[in-house]
Amino acid sequence: MDRLRVLVVEDRPADAELMVAELRHAGFAFDWHRVDTERDFLAHLNPLPDIILADFHMPQFTGLRALEILKDRGLDTPLIIVSGSIGEEVAVNAMQEGASDYLLKDRLIRLGAAVNRALEAKHLRDEERKAKDELAMARNLLHTMGTSVPDYITVKDLESRYVLVNDAYANFLGKATSQELVGKTVFDVFPHELAAQYAEDDRAVLRTEQPMVRAESRTVDSANNVRWHSTTRVPLRNGAGQLVGVLNMSRDITEQKHAEEQIERQLETLTALYATAQKLSQSLDLDQLAHYVVETAVKTFGARFAWIGHAEPGGAIRRLAHWPNRDEYLRDFAPRWDESPAGQGPSGRAIRSGFPVVVDDVASDASLIRRDILVSLGLKSAGAFPLISRDKPFGVLVLHGAEDNFFGPARTEFFQAFSNQAAAALENARLLNEAEGRLQQLQALRSIDVAITASLDLRVVLNVILDQVTTHLKVDAAGVLLFDPYTQTLQFATNRGFRSRALQGSNLRLGEGHAGRAALERRILTVQSLADEPGEFSRSVNFGQERFVAYVAIPLIAKGQIKGVLEVFHRAVLSPTPEWLAFLEALGGQAAIAIDNSTLFDNLQRANTELTMAYDTTLEGWSQALDLRDKETEGHTLRVTKLTMRLAREMGVRDSDLVQIQRGALLHDIGKMGIPDQILLKPGPLSDEEWVVMKKHPEYANQLLAPIQYLRQAKQIPYSHHEKWDGTGYPRGLRGEEIPLPARIFAVADVFDALTSDRPYRKAWPKDKGLAYIREQAGKHFDPHVVETFLRMTL
Repeated sequence: MDRLRVLVVEDRPADAELMVAELRHAGFAFDWHRVDTERDFLAHLNPLPDIILADFHMPQFTGLRALEILKDRGLDTPLIIVSGSIGEEVAVNAMQEGASDYLLKDRLIRLGAAVNRALEAKHLRDEERKAKDELAMARNLLHTMGTSVPDYITVKDLESRYVLVNDAYANFLGKATSQELVGKTVFDVFPHELAAQYAEDDRAVLRTEQPMVRAESRTVDSANNVRWHSTTRVPLRNGAGQLVGVLNMSRDITEQKHAEEQIERQLETLTALYATAQKLSQSLDLDQLAHYVVETAVKTFGARFAWIGHAEPGGAIRRLAHWPNRDEYLRDFAPRWDESPAGQGPSGRAIRSGFPVVVDDVASDASLIRRDILVSLGLKSAGAFPLISRDKPFGVLVLHGAEDNFFGPARTEFFQAFSNQAAAALENARLLNEAEGRLQQLQALRSIDVAITASLDLRVVLNVILDQVTTHLKVDAAGVLLFDPYTQTLQFATNRGFRSRALQGSNLRLGEGHAGRAALERRILTVQSLADEPGEFSRSVNFGQERFVAYVAIPLIAKGQIKGVLEVFHRAVLSPTPEWLAFLEALGGQAAIAIDNSTLFDNLQRANTELTMAYDTTLEGWSQALDLRDKETEGHTLRVTKLTMRLAREMGVRDSDLVQIQRGALLHDIGKMGIPDQILLKPGPLSDEEWVVMKKHPEYANQLLAPIQYLRQAKQIPYSHHEKWDGTGYPRGLRGEEIPLPARIFAVADVFDALTSDRPYRKAWPKDKGLAYIREQAGKHFDPHVVETFLRMTL
């Protein structure tokens, strides 16, 4: 049995203890709390106690008030009144108000039995509520099945007569209510053939006493429409275990069956498309792919004639391939896909709209080019299928059939799928050529990436970028101006390709000059003839010597912020193409990233340095505060820290670990903050009890520093500097190399400084005496290797 939670409402602790003792004597295992006010009573109702023992009369609270609170909150927790004196009428009233029982305090021997009765009564009430809830749920479920469940549910007796029918099944059979079917058999509502099959299925379930799960069968509805059902039949038994009928649960799967039939029809189509997809994926030769598409459309998919064309930017359709040869039709064939008269045929309309265009009767469609030739060739229908790749038109596949209405809905859908496959393959072939043309540009960008990741020196990275700009954009010179957000000016950073020191003193306001306007308006600015604007660079007396003709400025933007301007200069006419400008933008983006990275690194380095200095200054302040509190050790912390650092270096400790040793040494006595002044500052010797408290200061240090991630490693000294090599130290009794090395190093320095420094209760030892003590304690108090190193030092 789980431990009980007992709440005792009693103002007299002694009486409460007597109740608790009696409960224990009765064999109960429990946890208990005593309260004597309404406020405390309310606070102890969460979590809810298993039983409440309440005095009837108390100065600030009463048992009846406790019952009233439980009743108001709807809490069914047993409460037993335990009172010193209570009249029978009052007791009866308390029982009527909900008390489980009442006892007099001089008869507590009955308490165990009363608690047992109260808990048992509570258990019975819980079971009753549970049974009622389950019954309500079952009724609700039955109602839901009858009125809401879309599946068809029936219960039939041993003669296949309907006993129970839900609304969905009645509606399926065209009945206004389910009661119209009760008492009838399947032969009364279905054709004889179907009824006989249903009755046989019911008998099979009753005969085998096994369910029939998800059996698919053909049926008809009230309008005699054919439907398909998936039916599960389950044998039903009464309370005595006797078979009394069959539960049928059916689901309409007509749409699913139709979908399966459609899937079967599409399987052949998908198989064919899969085969062509494999073939198309084996080549990236544009001409070879185009020839395969038209040949397959004729030889495999039943078209009589096919041709394929590419949509040119000017509106023309350039024919790529055809099959078979039809010179009389294709001679001087010049279709278009723009809005011109030549673009009004099926091929032009298909490209513009992005949807197939089908002509069922070639002879009657005046938009067809040379339809008389098509008719003479025996071609009766036409279909133009757009080749769309990545939401852009690549071209068109035009097919002709020798039959009327060759392009029915299914075939049109198939040919469009085939065209989509072809478009993807043809576009990939075109992209390959384009990709090869951009390889050198990508290599240039890669060089810049390497420079950015390899160096945080902004000048180095910018020089690499300018080298790539002048080399791959084939321009004579380039430069970078950096934006100062505080002065809102563009200032010269570096340049390449200049013959003089022109523009090296540039300092432009936003909006001033070409570069200032490019930054302010955040757009590329192109000047084809600098001679037409002689005043733009008059700020530099040497600029005229450069003889630049063309100029381009691109703003450098990273994370939505202006970082500078990249300027490009050329000593001849410059006609930037879209590809040239796109590459310039890419280079500008790299330059902006480099500037942003450098700025972030500089800011981070500065912030980190300031934060580290603040941390270390704070630690020194802490150590000085400790020294000021403990006058006996004033100045000790800084001396022992310096000595510890010297010894750690002699021991070969890494520089990265020395900073943690320094912090640990400064904070070695931080735990003494938890030692009371009457012990820490006691002028005389400490008693045994006081030493127990004093020896807790390393534990206090661990508790103080452990949550501080920054000082996790540094806490080794405050936590372990009183451990001894032979295991007799404290607080954990560590032995030998179980003691962290920083603590072993510090222990030597700490003891030596303590011995050789004046204290109020003794004079400082001579240095030789202190060293002799350190040597004598090697292998006892101290690590022998640390002592050996310490004795070699010049002190």
